[in-house]
Amino acid sequence: MTEYQVNWNIDIEAESMDQAAMQARAIQLDPDSIATVFNVSHRTAPDKVGEVDVVQPKKVYFKDEKEQEAYEDLLSKVHSNWHSMTLEIDKKLP
Repeated sequence: MTEYQVNWNIDIEAESMDQAAMQARAIQLDPDSIATVFNVSHRTAPDKVGEVDVVQPKKVYFKDEKEQEAYEDLLSKVHSNWHSMTLEIDKKLP
């Protein structure tokens, strides 16, 4: 299995870091949110970054067939498990 780094970024104005984090989390959990795009890179090749929208997946093409297959596999897993992944993250939050 390949290890990936997944990042989600958002700019938020808040009174504190805690408040900013809580606002960001609320945005992620909002079912109507359009904040569903993640930057995904191979852990061993961070310069190879793909953009993945887990709600409206789009086709991204890589020159290397293995990278293409890995991306499509990841996209499929992320898209099909989006709801269960969100619930799992909630369980880990204090």
